[in-house]
Amino acid sequence: MSAPKKEKRPPLTHFLCLPLINTTSLPQLESSLATFKASIPSLPPPDTSHSHPLKPLPQPQPLIPPSAHRPVGTLHLTLGVMSLPTPERLSQALGFLQSLDLWSMLRESAPTSTSTTSTTIPSENPEPLVIALKSLHALPRPKTATVLHASPVDPTSRLYPFCVKLRDAFLDAGFIVPEAKKRKLLLHATVVNTIYVKGKGGGGRGGGKISARGGGGKRKEQYSFDARGLLAQYRGYSPEVEGGSASVKGSGQGEEGETGSEDGEGSQVGVEGNEEKAFVWARDFPIEALAICEMGAKKLEPDVGGQDGGMNARLGEKYRVVGEKSLLF
Repeated sequence: MSAPKKEKRPPLTHFLCLPLINTTSLPQLESSLATFKASIPSLPPPDTSHSHPLKPLPQPQPLIPPSAHRPVGTLHLTLGVMSLPTPERLSQALGFLQSLDLWSMLRESAPTSTSTTSTTIPSENPEPLVIALKSLHALPRPKTATVLHASPVDPTSRLYPFCVKLRDAFLDAGFIVPEAKKRKLLLHATVVNTIYVKGKGGGGRGGGKISARGGGGKRKEQYSFDARGLLAQYRGYSPEVEGGSASVKGSGQGEEGETGSEDGEGSQVGVEGNEEKAFVWARDFPIEALAICEMGAKKLEPDVGGQDGGMNARLGEKYRVVGEKSLLF
């Protein structure tokens, strides 16, 4: 008697997110990503003692291949992935997005005091979400990392509960895939993802490969690397102060693009400890909208006539927004 066939997972077509690129964050992130790329160490050279004397020596390779670095235009915080394979289903999700009272949801996300003598009453007019991106974390683990990401930091403590409310609303409405119920929400902005590295790549003592189950039951290899040195530097680094570290807590769902289906797990909810020493990727920029985007970032071709002001060249790639709702009330 043959075993019953496993139910085929629905195709992931879209994701719900908070885009992070605007006129305030873009120049900061461009500078930070350039600094980060320049700091990537090279892998130890392979042993060439037994190589042919006339054969050219191999050139040093970076610990993180260039293709693993995510273009600045792709940075966002994913709240959940969706399967919207038909125009009707997409239309329903877009209608649900527009029906949400984001003003009230954000207002209700303001923390309240547990003191018996005083209670913090949420403001009648919620201020925009203004956040920073700090620190550096690895998925699935520091020694064999495939993803590096920065943490959003909200001084008003509204961002995380607000995002949970949004995710749960789309979950209850049946638009976010139900597997998300099993995971705690992980808010993070991916700066490195080796799923985009083609071929075997890597090697040496600093890099390597891990195997992951691909489509049709085949095995595919994804490049991994030892990120512990980078984490020690960027968790406790700032231009003014060097040293120290920051710890992380929690576990949750990753973002579009990670571990095959752009969905991963890791440990991080917010930077703890000596937060002021963590590397700052961008500070004091607003979250402007809630968006539904198509899976798969598209490369942006620079405008030959220069009519885009060079923006396409700066962004590199971008996810196509199919619907959004403003968070600037």
